[in-house]
Amino acid sequence: MKLSLLMLLSSVFLSACASSSLTRYKPILANNEKFQEVGFEESELDVDVCISKVDAHYDNYKADRTKKAAVRGGIKGAGFGAIVGLATGGGDEFVKTTAGGAAIGAGAATYDEQTRSHLYQDKNIKSDIAACLASKGYEINGWR
Repeated sequence: MKLSLLMLLSSVFLSACASSSLTRYKPILANNEKFQEVGFEESELDVDVCISKVDAHYDNYKADRTKKAAVRGGIKGAGFGAIVGLATGGGDEFVKTTAGGAAIGAGAATYDEQTRSHLYQDKNIKSDIAACLASKGYEINGWR
């Protein structure tokens, strides 16, 4: 029982850690006509709006992928736990190992999805922020 509770808490902790903001970048705007027209303060507000939009999009995308990965991992873990439970005599052990396997599988799949998601989203996040700002008339010189 203690082991299953520990695994469940670990899974919840990993999910919570992974729900932070995705955007770690802020664009450096070019001093073009749009920037000169609106000034620094308004341009910074436009940047923040674009970053918020992109964050919301990727947070939803990431949450959906993580949820699906956790379910798949939980099913795989429960199957493995059930096999171990049957091999060790069934009964109470079967229930414990199935629940423990499900918790471990869900937690591991959630962690894996969260760590991999940053590897392929960074370039897309920058591109989406740049597209949002370009639609407002800004040009980007770089990132900080």
